[in-house]
Amino acid sequence: MMNQEPNQQLGEIIEQFIHSYMAENNNIRSQKVINTADEDTIAHLRGIGFPKKGRPIKEVVNEMRKNVYSYQTFMQHPRFFALVPSPMSLYSWLGDIMTSAYNTHAGSWMLSSSASLLEGEVIRWMCDQAGYPDTAGGLFLSGGSLSNLTALAAARNAKLSEQEYALGTAYVSDQTHSSVAKGLRILGFRGDQIRKIPSDTNFRMDVSALEKKSNGGSGG
Repeated sequence: MMNQEPNQQLGEIIEQFIHSYMAENNNIRSQKVINTADEDTIAHLRGIGFPKKGRPIKEVVNEMRKNVYSYQTFMQHPRFFALVPSPMSLYSWLGDIMTSAYNTHAGSWMLSSSASLLEGEVIRWMCDQAGYPDTAGGLFLSGGSLSNLTALAAARNAKLSEQEYALGTAYVSDQTHSSVAKGLRILGFRGDQIRKIPSDTNFRMDVSALEKKSNGGSGG
């Protein structure tokens, strides 16, 4: 028969963490927005290494809260107004807790039929909101970089055959996010196949410069 005591102790630690975190979140207005670790903390973390023996889970949790999670930019802070990452939401946090707890894998109908169904329903709803036809589809990804990579692969495959990959040319403006050029290189595009076009005062691609750059170029 399985010993339930370790699970009970872990459950208590989880409950304590949740209560402590909620208290911190409720008092976030009194905290600094940007918190950078001092030299002593960095030196301490560098010195931890990889111990041969494990540590009590409560000790590890306290270590993480004190020396890791305390030193960051709190994007959910009401005075945070910059950068790309979005603010933390307690509702999304709850969703992450539930998802990781059940370890739901919606990769196939057999693995998780209900979650796979809901994934398809949400994607269909998003397609409808964008005015896409019934034939449209999609998938969820981890962020902008992987989304751009996937979109670039789809565009390449739609415009070029495998034999034409080496002939294709991609045009980007000087305002295009760096993840696009990175994605193109991952897909195998050479540097000369990626052409950067200057933008005008309204940050729009300069069409005349585009025409000059495209002269003599090949591919889509």
